[in-house]
Amino acid sequence: MGMTAFVRQLLAGLGLVAFAAWLPIAAITWLPGWHAASCDWHARCDDYGRSSALQHIDELRAFMQGRGDLSTGYWSEKEVLHLSEVRTMLVQFSVLAFLGALLYAHSEARVRARVARIAMLAVAACVIVLPFFGTFWRDIFHPLLFDNDLWRNNPGDTSWWIMPRIYFQYSTALVVGVATLVCALAKLQAQSTLDRAENRH
Repeated sequence: MGMTAFVRQLLAGLGLVAFAAWLPIAAITWLPGWHAASCDWHARCDDYGRSSALQHIDELRAFMQGRGDLSTGYWSEKEVLHLSEVRTMLVQFSVLAFLGALLYAHSEARVRARVARIAMLAVAACVIVLPFFGTFWRDIFHPLLFDNDLWRNNPGDTSWWIMPRIYFQYSTALVVGVATLVCALAKLQAQSTLDRAENRH
């Protein structure tokens, strides 16, 4: 395989992974349901006040959708700065995911089948972080993405009450599971296309 072909396959695979991960991340961030349901996984929402917690979850979702500014007074300046960084990253990731999906979709079926299989296995392997999620979240993920400590929260922050670590651990498990399924479906679709083409000859 030439270098150009290898680079194309690598980019197609990364594009598929980006799109497969973006789907659950966008759903978790922008759609109602998942975050509110997380209040049943831990006691902090009830300790804070369930109705107030759900109100702030709605405020956060509106902010991430670009419809709010977290100016209710319940959010610290540090939180607003960090969540603004996260919102910008999500927008950038959305663009990257759609470009990646286009690149993958315009690859040959044989290439799609090959890279989808590799992508599926690579994404599924990410489940290894779950038993060590605390260490991964604190010592690897955040230092890799952020060059500041704004993400570190405390009981004085609203996010400490509505987004404890278990929320992110379960969310990560969902992202890995859905992304793996998307890659598996992409592989099946590409293989089906290949099989139909071979049957015509």
